[in-house]
Amino acid sequence: ALVTKKGPSGALRTKQVLIDGEVGTTYDAERFRTYYASRPWLLASRAYATASGIGGVLGGVLADMIGGQLGPAEAVRGRAEEIVDMLGALGPTYNKFGQALSSRPDLVGPYMAIALARLQDDMEPFAVEEARNIILEDVTDPTVADEMLDTMSAEAVAAGSLGVVFKAEVHGQPVAIKVLRPGILDLVAADSVLLRGGASLLERLRFPSGERVVKAQIVDAVDEFASRLFEEADYANEAANIRLFKELYSDFDIIVPGVVSQGTNGRVLSMEWVEGTKLVARGKSGVGQDDLPLLTLGIQFTLAQLLDEGVMHADPHPGNLLKTTSSPPRLVYLDFGLVAKIPEQVRTGLVRAVAYLVAEDFPRLAGLFG
Repeated sequence: ALVTKKGPSGALRTKQVLIDGEVGTTYDAERFRTYYASRPWLLASRAYATASGIGGVLGGVLADMIGGQLGPAEAVRGRAEEIVDMLGALGPTYNKFGQALSSRPDLVGPYMAIALARLQDDMEPFAVEEARNIILEDVTDPTVADEMLDTMSAEAVAAGSLGVVFKAEVHGQPVAIKVLRPGILDLVAADSVLLRGGASLLERLRFPSGERVVKAQIVDAVDEFASRLFEEADYANEAANIRLFKELYSDFDIIVPGVVSQGTNGRVLSMEWVEGTKLVARGKSGVGQDDLPLLTLGIQFTLAQLLDEGVMHADPHPGNLLKTTSSPPRLVYLDFGLVAKIPEQVRTGLVRAVAYLVAEDFPRLAGLFG
């Protein structure tokens, strides 16, 4: 079940108490539908928690608009922290929306974007004892597991929507241990069933003429979004992505922390520890003047991913970009749970589109999309 309570800022917080892995570890919409059809109380509990969280915040914004005679933007800004608390409490499905908006100050405004940045790696962690139990269960080498537990930090060093990171040691070397949140896949599965139901209703809406009100394939969009969350929670897949990036882009002066295989299994991913700070400092909406060379390198690296190799980091928000404490600093990429594979035909089309745009050959440019 899911238990909802008030958080420090008054926002609703949802405690996940589903048994981890009940719905499986891969995305399967039909399996989820069947699972929750036989357990309607779980789905009803999740629906109530979601509606209460979103409705409570929207009600507060409307009250501020009416009582304080504020415009929508001012009312939302006044409840920015409450909105962030709500998105964080509702779990990764809604957290990811907040993360995406944190990189769009042009849409939500600088103040809201800065508040939403907390969703990138500063969420509420789960209990350390739970993390220790997961390490003990999943790390197969008992000597390595004991060393990790003996040297593990007392508190999380970062907490994202799907996993929480601790510092420890393996064979005397510092490592970052990412531990999957308990029950998180069950939560995403429940959200996907609810969102698919809502999307299906919207797709069936018709005008009197019979034309669909919403022409977009919303159910397909829900499936794509939720399946990517399951992909991101697959630490074996992330470890493979890390190794692939290190192989493909070794010529770039970019640090990709390597996988520590002895400390990686199941719900635990161990990586080399890198000392660094965020490229975009907390409370800021952009990089500092001194870090512009790193930003330039990041742009070049992104273009190489997109056009040269077609293997692209798909989640490069500021929480996943560090600069080392060395002099000069180096750029560090973290979190390879989401990687996009760009087909060669698409890459060739992008190059041609840019060439036509530069040449102002607009008929040919339009022809690429026609």
